[in-house]
Amino acid sequence: MARKRARQPATAERTDLGARKDPRALAPVWIAAGLAVLTLGVFSQTRGFAFVNWDDPQYITANPHVVGGLTWTNVSWALTTGYPPYWHPLTWLSHLTDITLFGLDPGWHHLTNVGFHLLSVLVLFELLRRMTGAMGASAFVAGVFAVHPLHVESVAWVAERKDVLSTLGVWATMAAYLGYVRRPDVQRYARVVGLFALALMAKPMVVTLPVGLLLLDVWPLSRVSLAAGSGPRWRQLVVEKLPLVGLAVAASVATVVLQQRVGATAGLDALPWSVRLANAVVACVRYLGHAVWPVDLAAFYPYPQSFPAPVVMGAAALLVAITVGALTQRRSRPYLLVGWLWFVVTLSPVLGFLQAGEQAMADRFMYVPLVGLSVAIAWAARELREARPALRRPIEAAAAVAVLVCAVVAYPLTSSWHDSLTLWTRAAAVTSGNYMAEEKLGEALRDRGDSAGALAHYTRALDLAPASDKYQAVVRNDLGLVLMEEGRVEEALAEFKEASRRDPSFAEARTNLGNSLAAAGRPAEAIPHYEAALVLDPSAASAQVGLGSALLGQGRAADAQPHFAAALQIDPSLAQAHNGLGSSLAMQDRLDDALAQYREAIRLKPDLPTAHFNVSVVLIKQGRTDEARRELEAALAIDPSYAQARRVLDAIKPPREP
Repeated sequence: MARKRARQPATAERTDLGARKDPRALAPVWIAAGLAVLTLGVFSQTRGFAFVNWDDPQYITANPHVVGGLTWTNVSWALTTGYPPYWHPLTWLSHLTDITLFGLDPGWHHLTNVGFHLLSVLVLFELLRRMTGAMGASAFVAGVFAVHPLHVESVAWVAERKDVLSTLGVWATMAAYLGYVRRPDVQRYARVVGLFALALMAKPMVVTLPVGLLLLDVWPLSRVSLAAGSGPRWRQLVVEKLPLVGLAVAASVATVVLQQRVGATAGLDALPWSVRLANAVVACVRYLGHAVWPVDLAAFYPYPQSFPAPVVMGAAALLVAITVGALTQRRSRPYLLVGWLWFVVTLSPVLGFLQAGEQAMADRFMYVPLVGLSVAIAWAARELREARPALRRPIEAAAAVAVLVCAVVAYPLTSSWHDSLTLWTRAAAVTSGNYMAEEKLGEALRDRGDSAGALAHYTRALDLAPASDKYQAVVRNDLGLVLMEEGRVEEALAEFKEASRRDPSFAEARTNLGNSLAAAGRPAEAIPHYEAALVLDPSAASAQVGLGSALLGQGRAADAQPHFAAALQIDPSLAQAHNGLGSSLAMQDRLDDALAQYREAIRLKPDLPTAHFNVSVVLIKQGRTDEARRELEAALAIDPSYAQARRVLDAIKPPREP
C-alpha cells in the first residue's frame, strides 16, 4: 500500500496564501502606479511643446556651450561657470546630456523635466510612507505635489530644469537622512552630505534643507521634543547639521556674489527695504491663496504699484495668527507646526529680501514649500478620520476629489506653455499691468515676422513698465531690433542710443547700436561701440562679428580676422563669423582658405545669401564661372532683391548663340 505524503498544516497553507493575496501588501504599488498615471496624464502633453522665449535661449537654444553637447570643453564650462547668475553645474550637465541624446528637439527636453518630476513624486510618496507609516496621507501629499497647478511652471518650462532636479536631490537627501537616523554611522552621514551637495549643484534655493531636517527631527522622526528641558538634545542635533550648514552658507555666498556681479540683484534705490518687506508679507499670503484656490496663475507677476498699509497689516496679522495657532498645537499636533515652518523656511530664500529678478512672486517658488502645507492638511484630516470613523469615507473622497480637481485645473494651464505666444497671451490676460508679458509677446511676434504686432506690444510694455532704467533699456533695445528689420535704420539708431544711455552696462544695446551705425554706412562710428560692448561682455560673439565686419568695411582685413576667429572660439556654429572670416581671408588673397570658410557658413546656414555671393566671387577669380553662376542663382533664390548678386550674374551670363 502506497505511503501517503505528509501534508502541510492547513493553517500554514492558508496563512501563506493569505499573505500573497493580502491587498494591503500591494497597496503602495497600486498607489505609485496611480500617481504615475496622474502625473503623465497632465504633463505628457509637453512632448509636443516648443521652447519658449523666457530663459530657454540662454539655457539651451542660443547657448553655444550647451548646443555643443557633452564635450570635455563644455563639461569644464558647466563645472565652472556662474552663468546666468547661479553656479548649478548639475543642471548644466543635464542640459548637455539632453542635447547629446536628442539635439534641439524640444519635446524630449520637456519629457526629461517630466521624468525628473515623476521620480520626485514617487520618491516623496515612499519617503513619507516610510517615515510615518501613513499610506493614505502620504499618497495625498504626493498627489498634490504631482499635479498642483502651482507646479506646472517648474515642470513645463525647460529652463526650470533646476527646480525638478534639485528637488529630487532634496528628497534623496531626506531618504538618506532617514537611513542615517535609523542606523547612524559615518558612511550614512557622508551619503547625506554628498546628496545635499548634489542638490545644491542643481539649484541653490535648497540651502534651507538643514533647517528642514531639524523640523523632521521634531516630526515625524521624534528625535527631539518641543518640551522644556530639551535644550541639550537640540544643541546636539544642531551640531550634527553643521557640515550641511557649511555647504548651504558657501552656496548662498556664491549665489549672492554672482548675482551682484551680473547685476541680477536689485539695489536698495530700486527696491527699499520697506518695499521688500511689504511684498514678502503680502506674497506669503498670496501664495497661500494660490495653494488653496489656484486660479489666474501666470508666468510673471509684476510688482504692485503700491502696498496699502491695511493690506500689509492684514496679511501680517494672518501670518502671525497661523504661526501662533501652530505653536499652541506644537505638542499635541506637531505636524501642524512642522508643516507651516517647512512652508515659511523653504520659501524664505525667494521672498525678495535679496531680490533677483523683477517678479513680485513666482509659481515655481512653491515647488518645495507647498509640501509643508499639504502635510499639515493631510495629517490633520487623518487625525479627524481616526477620531471620527464615520467621517472616514467622506474625508477620503474629499482628498481624492481635491487631487483630481488639481489635475483638471493643471491640464489647461500646462497647455498654455505650448509656445511663447500662448504663454504670454495667458499671462497678459489673467494679470494687470504685466509689462513683462507685453514685452515677451512683442518678442514672440517679432520672431514670427509680425513687426506691426511686435511694435504694438513693445510700446505697451514701455507704457506699463516701471521707471527702471535697466528695464526701459531692454524694451527700447527690442524696439530697435524690430525697426531694423523694417529697414527704419535711423529710428532704430535712436532707440539703441537711448537704451545705451539708460543702461551703460547693457552690452547687447551697445552691439546693436554699432550694427545700426554700420547699416547706416558709418562703420567708423560703429567701431567704438563694438569695442565698448566687448569690454562689458568679452563673450559677446555678435559684438566680435560686428567689429570684424566694421573693420572689413574700412578695408582693414588683417585687423578684422582675429575678431572673427574670436567669435568662432565662443561659438563655432556661428555662420556669420565663418562668412566674415572668409571675407577677411579673401581680401588677403588666401582664396582657398576663404572658400573653405564660406562653405562652412553655408553648411551651417544654407539660407545665408551673402555667403553664396562670396563663394561666387572667389570662384570667378578662380575662373570657375559655371560654379559661380549656380551660387549666384542660389543667393537670388533666397533673396530676389539682392541687387549686387543680380548685377554680377548678369555680367557673367554666357553670350547668346546667334
